[in-house]
Amino acid sequence: MSAPDRRPTDRRDARRPWLAGGLVLLLVLAVTAGALALRPRETSAAAALSVTPRTADGAAAAVLVADRYAALATAPETVRAAATDLAVAATDLADGLAVERVGDAATITVRGTLPDRADAVRAADAVVDVLVAEGATEELVDVARVSTATPVDGGDGTGRWLLVGLLTGLALGLATAAVTAATRRGPAPGPAPAPGSTPGSGPPVDVIDDLPGFLDHPPGSPAPAATPAPAPAPAPARTGSTTAPTIGAGGRAARAGTAAAVVLLLGAAVLAGTGRTPAPANAARSVPLAFPDSGPDTAAGSPPDLAAAGARAFDSVLPGEDGLTARATFTGLLLEERAVGLTVTTPALSVSTDGDRALAHLRLPVWNCLTAEPPADPAAAGCARGRTEYADLSDPDLQVRRDGDRVELTGSFPTYTRPNGGPPAYTGRAYRLTATLAADGGMLQLGLDSAPADLTEVQFRG
Repeated sequence: MSAPDRRPTDRRDARRPWLAGGLVLLLVLAVTAGALALRPRETSAAAALSVTPRTADGAAAAVLVADRYAALATAPETVRAAATDLAVAATDLADGLAVERVGDAATITVRGTLPDRADAVRAADAVVDVLVAEGATEELVDVARVSTATPVDGGDGTGRWLLVGLLTGLALGLATAAVTAATRRGPAPGPAPAPGSTPGSGPPVDVIDDLPGFLDHPPGSPAPAATPAPAPAPAPARTGSTTAPTIGAGGRAARAGTAAAVVLLLGAAVLAGTGRTPAPANAARSVPLAFPDSGPDTAAGSPPDLAAAGARAFDSVLPGEDGLTARATFTGLLLEERAVGLTVTTPALSVSTDGDRALAHLRLPVWNCLTAEPPADPAAAGCARGRTEYADLSDPDLQVRRDGDRVELTGSFPTYTRPNGGPPAYTGRAYRLTATLAADGGMLQLGLDSAPADLTEVQFRG
């Protein structure tokens, strides 16, 4: 009888690891596709405008005006005006809006991030259009668009994440196939049976030919004298396994599959970590804008690289032997122009330094005035009081210089408010100002407007 043909069964056993790996690959791809389909999609678009001087006087003011327009982009009026012709709410536009200014250049980049690609492009263009229209009345500088909005994120990364899922699925599939191939094999075969033995029997038995003895001693003849049988040879002592351990084909396949899976997983990790292009080294800090009118508890959070709002409000620098302390209040100056009336502030400024370190505190009481010019005393002019803004600035962002009996300081002050029932919160605005203080008076310049000191107190040490 011939042995049964096991080739079809062997082929099925050989295909089984690859079928298991293929199922794992399909499962990983299905999970990746489902996650991509369910994730929220966002697209960013950026448009730019520039502030260029029209006259020699405007050359010195171009950067200050650019700062003012960067702050103007955060104003609720600008956001509402830009959202008028858009299919998005003003609050959604404000949440996805950011402003950048590179170095000391008078170029402003407005970035809008929204779920819909077309809405993001239109939103960035709309904000720039509002700023350009606002700058049409400028006399010293020209505010003009530099570029129309274009997507800046390079797509939503769907193709990249599908490739990451494919590499991960291949890695897990190879690992599954290798483990299945290794575990389906039985134990290694033992030594071959000795000749003359049958499976399951004991040691082989010697076969004795009795024909010669029959001829010499036929039946009925006396039995021959018995001779002692030779002693059997002693069995060789066992000193260990008779075969050396070897690595089977299953073990080699498992090792090769594991190595390939590790390589594919490393490739997927590298690909997943290169999803975003890093910002240029000289790019200005991007500050997300908040929508102040949405309520006192939803004010903007702390901008990057800044201490918590109000954390240094009660700090000061001991002047020592070579330092100084100075404080001053100023008459009303223009903070922002409105469609109807002006927003005016009466700043209060204090500074302390020991010659090496410096710290300044700024207080900006806000008044809404229905006047053509900022009044020196907004309260006496009948202006309505608004929410006070505060700022604390230290070196190296704060520049303090002593010139005889006068002190000059310059810096860009990020402001915060103190809402009732909540902690201090940054407004997202930063005002660049220059102040000169002396015992006989002083002057403060904020943007293009300036105001004299109403009261000053300067104390020098050394």
